[in-house]
Amino acid sequence: MRKMRDYYIYGFRLFSNIELKNISSFCNQPYNGILRLNFIRKELGESHWIIKLEENDGKYILNIGDHIIYHICPINNCITVYSSNETLVESTIINLPFAVFAITQNSLLLHASVLVCKNTLIPICASKGTGKTTLTAAMSKFLPFFSDDTLYINLNNGNFATYQGSTTMKMFCDSASALTLSAVSDKVNIQNKGYYYPTLVTESQLKKDDNSLCKLFFLFRENRQNILIEEIKSQHSKNMYLHANICGAEVLGFEYCKRIIHSQLYKKMMLEISFYKLYIPDGLARLPDIAKKTAKLMNDMT
Repeated sequence: MRKMRDYYIYGFRLFSNIELKNISSFCNQPYNGILRLNFIRKELGESHWIIKLEENDGKYILNIGDHIIYHICPINNCITVYSSNETLVESTIINLPFAVFAITQNSLLLHASVLVCKNTLIPICASKGTGKTTLTAAMSKFLPFFSDDTLYINLNNGNFATYQGSTTMKMFCDSASALTLSAVSDKVNIQNKGYYYPTLVTESQLKKDDNSLCKLFFLFRENRQNILIEEIKSQHSKNMYLHANICGAEVLGFEYCKRIIHSQLYKKMMLEISFYKLYIPDGLARLPDIAKKTAKLMNDMT
């Protein structure tokens, strides 16, 4: 029998029968409840990466290609995963399986890297490959780092409650080396990214409603000289940007998307959160200066 390990993710205490180095083994937030992750080794095909979600009587089956299958049972707070490779679990568990689980809990999983400024969360959203993790890693020299790549959000007594995913960062080694970040381990994920520690981390005792969520930033890198922050005021544009940055919206199908946009939480985010475009100059060499200036702008806005 495998040894059960104890982790914390998205406000849940997670008991797992495999090691997950990129998930925290401690938590300074009250938790939502207990989850169990059960890995079962099974040889699967390796022909494609088509993602498919099926629902049957309150249970969900998530196929991530022919490589890995998640059985998500919200009633029992259990996630069972079948794969031949534990690395595939560590590389995929934080995102799509919890996107599915979140929607069953009237919650949302936002695709964003998150910093903290004056007890206010600074989520930075972006399309894959834009460099939001690299930017927030550089900004962690000036503002504490909260969560990499994802932010779990629900409502607590009518207020936004926010929870961390991973407090370490997934990055390519050349970017991490340029930022002089320390590696968590020598492991890499299926994208050949390693796991690294941010420079500053959140040190205060963070509780569900300690950190306000009132702004979202959507990152764009351009061939430009200066940083520009521009508010998004059109409801149509806000809806487009928010929907595009909810984890799973692009791959999990119409019914999943319909549940997102009709949820009370989504509607509240649209009404009460300010949206901004964040334009930064392109180029890794300029990143330390860009990060410092962006952190100052964030500080001035909060």
